[in-house]
This record gives sequence, C-alpha cells and structure tokens, in this order.
Amino acid sequence: QKTDNNKTTKKIKISDVIVDSTSVFQYHKTSKREHYNLAFDEANKEGFYDVLFFNEKDQLTEASRHNIFIKKNNHYFTPPLSAGILNGTQRNLFMQQNKVTEKHLSRTELINADEILLTNAIKGVVSCRLK
Repeated sequence: QKTDNNKTTKKIKISDVIVDSTSVFQYHKTSKREHYNLAFDEANKEGFYDVLFFNEKDQLTEASRHNIFIKKNNHYFTPPLSAGILNGTQRNLFMQQNKVTEKHLSRTELINADEILLTNAIKGVVSCRLK
C-alpha cells in the first residue's frame, strides 16, 4: 500500500456539483469528466488538494481524482459502486488490506468521520480534512 510522501493532512472541500449515479460515465475511466475537472481546478486555485462529490440522492460518491474512505470508531467505510463511483485500483487494494464496509455515506457521516482518506493509483493513500 503506497502512502503519500508528504505526511501533512491535505485540505479538501465539498463541491456544489451533483453527480448523476445513473450515468454510465461515472463507472468507467473516460474523458467525459468536465464537471470533475472544473471543480478540481476551482478548488485547487483556492488551495484545496481535491474536491468531494455527492450524488442526486445526497450520498457521498468520490473526489475528482480519488476514491474516498472514512474511518469511524476504528472501522473504514467507503461508498458502494452504485453511488456512482469509479472502481479504482488503489480502492480495491485498500479494501483488500483493511477491514472496509461499503455503504451509502451521508454528509453528516463524512463531517463526523474520525479520519478521511483519499486513494488513487498515483498518490496512494492520502490523509485529508474538510475545510
């Protein structure tokens, strides 16, 4: 399991953009990511590491460049694929190496998480905090 070499906790925020969990493009690597790219560019200019998205059911999905895990009471949770997320390779690796429950996650659960981790194949596992 790769971890980000920079040990500082990264600032992240929630996007106002609502993701459509029924869109086939949410589940595959594709160039149709304009909403992710625009939100990432805006957040990055504001000093954020990444930006998180919720779907039309107000369920946490993913970040623009990462999958997300929250830790609560010493257990990890991540949104299920049906929330409208890309099934990343680092996500799968993290799930194999840790006890993780897939479940729909609310804003309250995200805000009250003991820890927020973002994962992707290039950055590995990155510790984050909401700002």
